[in-house]
Amino acid sequence: MNYLPSEIKTVSAEGIRNIQIETIVGNIELLGSDEDQIRIEIYASKRLFINFFKKTPVSSIELGYELVNISQQNDYLRIAARNNGFWRWDWLSFFQVSFRVFLPKNINAIMTTTVGDISLNNLIGKQTLRTSVGDIKIANTTGEIQGKASAGNVKVANCDIKADLSTSGGNVLIHHSKGEINSNTSGGNIKLDNFSGKLYTKTSGGNIRASNISGEFKTFTFGGNIRLENMRGNIGASTKGGNINIQAIAINEYLWLETSGGNIKAQLPLNQGLQIEADGAMVRTPHLPNFQGINRTGFVSGSTNGGGASVKLKSFGGNVRIYAPKAEIFPDIEEELKKKTI
Repeated sequence: MNYLPSEIKTVSAEGIRNIQIETIVGNIELLGSDEDQIRIEIYASKRLFINFFKKTPVSSIELGYELVNISQQNDYLRIAARNNGFWRWDWLSFFQVSFRVFLPKNINAIMTTTVGDISLNNLIGKQTLRTSVGDIKIANTTGEIQGKASAGNVKVANCDIKADLSTSGGNVLIHHSKGEINSNTSGGNIKLDNFSGKLYTKTSGGNIRASNISGEFKTFTFGGNIRLENMRGNIGASTKGGNINIQAIAINEYLWLETSGGNIKAQLPLNQGLQIEADGAMVRTPHLPNFQGINRTGFVSGSTNGGGASVKLKSFGGNVRIYAPKAEIFPDIEEELKKKTI
């Protein structure tokens, strides 16, 4: 919110463990603090026909009723925008009530808006977020999170969370975080960097790009390319209609890549023991140290350095190429990635 609040209310945080915040049209922003009270900033506005693109703040005094209902039962606090505010104005006025709430970090929260963004910052605990049209933004937060956006982006930064996050029509961006995250989008791209832990992602219609990931990583796209750089740990990636390019620095137990309509370029840590199986229209490899097995034009199966982590590379209809650790594989695919920019 980039204008002054219509009203500010404060509630003692003593005994409060859970909070629920609801609005129909408006944003919700939660900010963790070290105070022993809950500060509720209320931003109410409408748009006028004479200047539709400008928001005009409104207050309870102008409307003749309270903008918000605040009620408490035991350890549960509920904050809800008054629905009659939405119906009082003609729908073309776009009446909305947004909240910015400062609260103790360890309070659990449930946030719901139909049209608006939901943001979390500096919280510890269990959070549930629901928006039909808007973004979900999570930063500097620890705990468990359930988040769903029907038409918006999902953004995570500097978090240590266990989360299930989804969007039907936006992108997923996860940066500088750790924990366990399951995230999917039906119609957007996925971009990930600097994550450690368990990360599972899926997109039905976009590209996937990840870098500096360590731990367990699995990803899938129906209609895009996959580009993975500086990967460590266990890795699984699959696409039904694109190419896969990977730079694997270290493999713990497995690296499994599969594409139905594209090529695979894999830079592997050939200095470690690997059990390699590569299958495609054409399979090309560099010198494989201490290799024992079969190395043919369209098929490679065998071990390097006595065997170890499982590496499976399979392309139905495309080629597979394995590179040595210091090979430059990514400059070759820049033009291809421009077709579907993340």
